[in-house]
Amino acid sequence: VYDPEQVYKAYNFPEDLKGDNLKVSFTSLGGDLPRGMDDWLAKRGAPGGIKVAILDGQELMSDPQGADVENALDAGNLKLGLPKAEVTMLAGTNSDTAFIQSIAEAGKRKSAVHSISWGNNEESWTDQGIRGMSLAAKKTSLQGTTIVAASGDNGALDNSPSRRFQADIPSGLSDVTGVGGTKLTLGANSERLSEEAWSTSGATGGGISEKIPKPDFQKDIQLPANANGTKFDGRGVPDIAFMASPETSWKVFTEDGEVGVGGTSAAAPASAVLFAKAVQMLGQPLGGVNALLYKFASSHPQVFNDITLGDNGGYKAGPGWDATTGLGSMDGQKFIDALKAEAPKSSINAIPFVGLNQRSDAQKNGMHR
Repeated sequence: VYDPEQVYKAYNFPEDLKGDNLKVSFTSLGGDLPRGMDDWLAKRGAPGGIKVAILDGQELMSDPQGADVENALDAGNLKLGLPKAEVTMLAGTNSDTAFIQSIAEAGKRKSAVHSISWGNNEESWTDQGIRGMSLAAKKTSLQGTTIVAASGDNGALDNSPSRRFQADIPSGLSDVTGVGGTKLTLGANSERLSEEAWSTSGATGGGISEKIPKPDFQKDIQLPANANGTKFDGRGVPDIAFMASPETSWKVFTEDGEVGVGGTSAAAPASAVLFAKAVQMLGQPLGGVNALLYKFASSHPQVFNDITLGDNGGYKAGPGWDATTGLGSMDGQKFIDALKAEAPKSSINAIPFVGLNQRSDAQKNGMHR
């Protein structure tokens, strides 16, 4: 079990960027935070606690053995990576309405980054639900908020009722950065020794969407053929990845003490930490980052740790982008350095990487852990 700080060190996240004066948020579709979590965070050097905002018309109900653990994973990974940031849990019940509300609320609150650890296979969403989520994500990203979402913990099939390979929503939406999962091995000094696609004790979600068309930012990427044989020219997911395997799990505080938890639900807030650090460094919002990431894959490839081993039951990892870990995991300092090199070239709103996304009824939304 690794402390979040160990993992961030392995990924070379700049320690001097602590989230000063930033707001970050995450979606909760059930549960509360474990009692005593604020004290646990303070003892680890992250005072101020986690704020809870209950969405309009929603309610909060504790679920110590279930959703509370998911909330603690999101909250802990965000706050320990950004100890000086204001971290807010946007909370509602497990419903379409609350899901879309949480994304819209992140934009209204001027969150630098919003992290989502909930989602579902795309065939479980209606077209209307996907449109509603897409519109909310687009508006929020244009307001300056970077949205990241877990790509799923059940491989390329993503718990599909029809056993078809597919992407997860909302991670597959074009205005959301989909975050896959890896198995990361650390050395004695928290150095990154090896990394491969997460493929045992669960597996990283990823694949080619059958509902979301291939976006412009992937036009220069050679995506694999859809494993179902579908000819639809769909979006590839994920975009990036971070540690998710339960075999090398993240330390999480619960009412039963510290436990190890894996899943792309841990990888998504980890990516949010890095993007928030980038916002702090720039002094202005990033908004949607997908065009930036794919641009950097060509212009600054050193930003990415290319993952070439492992699979997710439908697609294999390999050189360059793949449908298990996307462009790979990221070296935080190299990403920051690349941003510094690019930012002076143009005004912030003109450079391509700056912009400033279910049918899923209550029982079908799922948290990725």
